[in-house]
Amino acid sequence: MSDKRSESADLDHVDDNAVFKTASPQAQIDKPPIILWLGLGGLLLVALLVVFVLPVLVTEYELPLERRVDIAELVPSPASQRELEISPFEEAQRSIQRKNAQDVLAELLEIQGELSALDVVEWGQRQFEEALSQASTGDEYYRSQEFLLAVEVYGLGRDTLAQLRDSVPTVIAQTLIEAETAFIAGD
Repeated sequence: MSDKRSESADLDHVDDNAVFKTASPQAQIDKPPIILWLGLGGLLLVALLVVFVLPVLVTEYELPLERRVDIAELVPSPASQRELEISPFEEAQRSIQRKNAQDVLAELLEIQGELSALDVVEWGQRQFEEALSQASTGDEYYRSQEFLLAVEVYGLGRDTLAQLRDSVPTVIAQTLIEAETAFIAGD
């Protein structure tokens, strides 16, 4: 029994924490190794390259890895050939013609604004619409860059509107005479 007492006496002096303090720390098994994370990152990068970069390369290159050539790039269009054939002098002439067409159109629009303020539709609708249709025809010539024809047609429309504007005093006098006649007649 003396042996048991000595063992229990020895164990009574032993600190429970001392055993854990001297024990070696266990390796953490819960975390995956870093090489696994690097591998997953590399696979993700390759997947992104396949999804986003590879389609661009496939559409840009043919099978022997030569750049694709668009047929439209090889054959020049007639419009680009015509542009190349225009000399600087011709371009300057067209610019002057364009400016003239714009000036005549500006005059036409100014007269149109004056007549619209005078309610031209009430007393001169036929001539007004005729002038506007001439202006529309001039617009078509302008779009097709036939500036001389546009100037001519815009000029016709402008002249029609100018005649209409010049007839305003006559129209007013005629309207007053009709109003006076109606007043006297009791209408």
